Amino acid sequence: MTSAEVFREIELKYAIPSTRKKEITAFLASLSRKGRIKVQATREATHEDTYFDSHAFDLARHYCSVRVRRNASKKKTLTFKRIRVHTSAALADRLEVGGKYGRATLARITRHAPWLLMLNQPAKARTQQPSGYRALTELGLQPQFTVHNRRKVYTLTYRGTLQVDLCLDRVKAAVESRATAFMELEAEMVGGDAALLPEFDRYLRERMPWLRSSRAAKYERVLRSLKIWKRNRALKAEDLKQWQKRLTKVYGKFNAGYRRTLRFKDVEDLHGCRVALRQLLTMLSVLDDDRKRPVELQLLVRALKKIQRTLGRLRDWDVYMIYASVDPVLQFDSPELQKEFMHVLELERDRKRLEATVRLPKYYNAGLKKAWTACMNRRLSGLVRRVHTEHQFARLMQEFEGAYVELRRVRAQLGPADPASIRQLHRTRILAKKVRYTCQHLSFALPGDTGRLVNGFIELQDSMGEINDLFHFISHTNGIATQFEELLGPALKPRIALMQEELDAKLADFEIGSLEEILAVESKAS
Repeated sequence: MTSAEVFREIELKYAIPSTRKKEITAFLASLSRKGRIKVQATREATHEDTYFDSHAFDLARHYCSVRVRRNASKKKTLTFKRIRVHTSAALADRLEVGGKYGRATLARITRHAPWLLMLNQPAKARTQQPSGYRALTELGLQPQFTVHNRRKVYTLTYRGTLQVDLCLDRVKAAVESRATAFMELEAEMVGGDAALLPEFDRYLRERMPWLRSSRAAKYERVLRSLKIWKRNRALKAEDLKQWQKRLTKVYGKFNAGYRRTLRFKDVEDLHGCRVALRQLLTMLSVLDDDRKRPVELQLLVRALKKIQRTLGRLRDWDVYMIYASVDPVLQFDSPELQKEFMHVLELERDRKRLEATVRLPKYYNAGLKKAWTACMNRRLSGLVRRVHTEHQFARLMQEFEGAYVELRRVRAQLGPADPASIRQLHRTRILAKKVRYTCQHLSFALPGDTGRLVNGFIELQDSMGEINDLFHFISHTNGIATQFEELLGPALKPRIALMQEELDAKLADFEIGSLEEILAVESKAS
């Protein structure tokens, strides 16, 4: 490894029964440089791996691990692993971030798993704390145990295309008076065509039918063997209950707000309905784990997004009318002209409302309600069972960070008032909302104290929202000035220039801080 690497680890993983030591040794000894499998080289290594976790086992609960490895030369490497998805019984796809032990590698890891910065402070360490791991203990990670692994690696090719490291691991670990030992076989893809891995899996099973697929990483397997911690792989009733409770509550707010919105008596009804709808879509997006989605979920999300777009256009006009009625920039010296201007805005808003009352029933219909009922009653259990909330949250945070970095780049290159900068600011603001809603409504399913993120993202969202609103105000005013050129054009155009000056000033004053400032946490890894 270099100082810090990020890559996907795709491998087949098997547990070997203790009674099959002779058979596995004989099979590996039979491998040669001829035939379907061609051995290129063999090597042996001895590793000493110390695994770390929070006192609440946040990593284990979310299929992650952090380890420090010492090799024979006593050099230390730091590695973070996260299982992405099991594509078959033995095939696993994992994200791996690692490199030379130190704060630079740890900083890279926390960028891919930002919740590590928000772990609760550790209680009393489970084992005696070894020296030299201050950066990890500052994050709230404690050493859980040390694994001694004797590994023999067969570097080979399968069918001349698939390149694999076939590893036989002899693992030993002990904590206090408890000890465990087991053997594992791993076939880690090095290069070639990944589509051949299932065929390679069948090849191994035909020759060793006693092989058992292993979904558990070494870390989790030792945790269970030593009775330090045990995962209940079956869906806990409380997990499903929490999802049902949160989704039902937000969906209820959306329903109630929708009914009030179409009466058009209070603009806050529309605002509340739109916020609840965005929260609902955010929660449903977490349940979407990039695998085959139920048709009901696809139909539900599609209809909700159409409703969201329609309500967004209505909300823009509500906010604009409030702004136009109170902001000095859009107050005319002539009361008659002011009255005419507001009358024009009311007509435009009423036209948008009429369009919405025709369009919305096409989306908010019996099909939507049927899809919602099916998702909650028949599909939710399966969705919750397989969702990897940590992976989804980490991906959302990476998407936000990428948008934030791109915003800084575009502003520096094109200027804060450039349309591309404003569009990127809008995209970053939407992602900030998603992070905020995820932390607020799914805190029970996320590792660490992600609730600490909420205030930082509310502040960022509000400051960006003011700029975004003013940008839309200018766009609406331009549209009115063009549409009613003879009546309002001469009076509005000078005011549009003043609004643009205000927007330019706000954009220039808007400061883009570091990610740690937004998160309201001090990055111990930086």
